Amino acid sequence: MALGDDIGRLRRLPVFACLDPEALKLVAFSAETRRLPAGHVLFRRGEAAEAAVLLAAGTLALDEEHEDSLSVRWAQAGTLLNEAALFAPGVQTVTATAHETCTVVAVPRALMMRVLDVHPGNAGALRRYWASRLGARLAAFRAAAPP
Repeated sequence: MALGDDIGRLRRLPVFACLDPEALKLVAFSAETRRLPAGHVLFRRGEAAEAAVLLAAGTLALDEEHEDSLSVRWAQAGTLLNEAALFAPGVQTVTATAHETCTVVAVPRALMMRVLDVHPGNAGALRRYWASRLGARLAAFRAAAPP
């Protein structure tokens, strides 16, 4: 894939849209693009989440076990998985399997930390983005909580 295409894909995602053009270019240039054949397991539930993964093309099955049942959701092109893994260690909550040939772009946490070291002016925009996300989640939680 061309660098310009990767920059465009990343720019459509809010977490990357708040980066300045040079920081975004570094992310796109350094991210890991992989093609997955149908049936390939990208990651398994319980494994460490070390990177955010953009599904650039194809469909992933996201399998989540609930006690004795299995639920499957589908991720389509343009979906960003593991966004929080850009900044903090975490654990996969689902197993992601390529339903068809897929292209994914992985942005490891180490890359994001390097981008912030090289372009520290982006930290404020990212902090505002995460504060907004957290505020929205807290508001939704409060609205859903019984009185």
